[in-house]
Amino acid sequence: MNMLPEQLQTYLGPDAQHALVIGEEGLQFNNTPLTVNTLGDTTHTNQAYFQQVMQRTVQPLTTYRPADDTLVIELAAEVVVEQPLHVIYVHHEAVFRRHVLFVAQPFSEAKIIEHHIIADAHQPMLIEQTLEVIVRDEAKLEYASFDAFAEMAQLQMSRFGIVERSATLTWSLGSFSSGDTQTENITQLVGAGATCQSTLMTIGMGEQKQTHLVRIDQLAPYTSGVITNHGVMRERSQGNFDGIGFIEKGAHQANAQQESRFMVLDDQAKATTNPILLIDEYDVTAGHAASVGRVDEETLYYLQSRGLSNHEANALVTLGFLMPLIETVSDERLREKLLHVIETKVSQHV
Repeated sequence: MNMLPEQLQTYLGPDAQHALVIGEEGLQFNNTPLTVNTLGDTTHTNQAYFQQVMQRTVQPLTTYRPADDTLVIELAAEVVVEQPLHVIYVHHEAVFRRHVLFVAQPFSEAKIIEHHIIADAHQPMLIEQTLEVIVRDEAKLEYASFDAFAEMAQLQMSRFGIVERSATLTWSLGSFSSGDTQTENITQLVGAGATCQSTLMTIGMGEQKQTHLVRIDQLAPYTSGVITNHGVMRERSQGNFDGIGFIEKGAHQANAQQESRFMVLDDQAKATTNPILLIDEYDVTAGHAASVGRVDEETLYYLQSRGLSNHEANALVTLGFLMPLIETVSDERLREKLLHVIETKVSQHV
């Protein structure tokens, strides 16, 4: 067991038991049940998953990285980890590109929390990350990532998932950075009874531009795909949600649901949401809801009549709008950290 650097242990908290640090110094482990290899050194079975979803789905953010630049992180079959597994990326260079393949083997269970730490917050940065997550038969994986980079960092995040028979993948994602952000999250349910739930929260401020694509393809019977996106746009920011649910012919008794909602707090802020259902099978359940609206003036008036400033009232309304999604985060410490990030974000003036 290698001990984490003191500053990282402080960042994660004293109760953090499992951590993997990925930085320019290489890899550091702290009591983690994960194994890490390059793509060339992993099993042929794992290699077969490499870029599988990416090759089927061509999107503008997709970055094809050389195979020898890919890390393969693996959770062995039937390993059940009760405490969160922390995966920490430490950024030193002006341009960061990383491709990671994460494989949860059959009957394994874990909760992954992804962190990003920038060594120099005042240095302009471009962060391009591609993550592929494979959840094999009857495995259960929660994957959480909440970014909060300064305005000097631009983000392009591509996340892909494959979920096999009776397996479950839960995405809990938050985009709270100040720079321009593009993300795509595409999951394919390829085994009968596979389940994916994707939750995304975002706050836009200043001149920021955000675009987010979330797609779940249901390619087998008895699958369930649920997409929930909530965003708040302030000042002159612009935000866009594209939510796509696809049910392939033959995927009978599948369930596809999605909800995308934006709240716009200022006259110059803009938001759009595009819910799309593509259904090629009759025996299914599907539905979607989408809205873009302004905060209720009576609510603001009431809060200000109780002594809050306009800025404080807007911050409280923002927190209330995102709270239903915050409460879905299962890890208590992560939920507290997320609340702190959001409270800090909404208290800012531009």
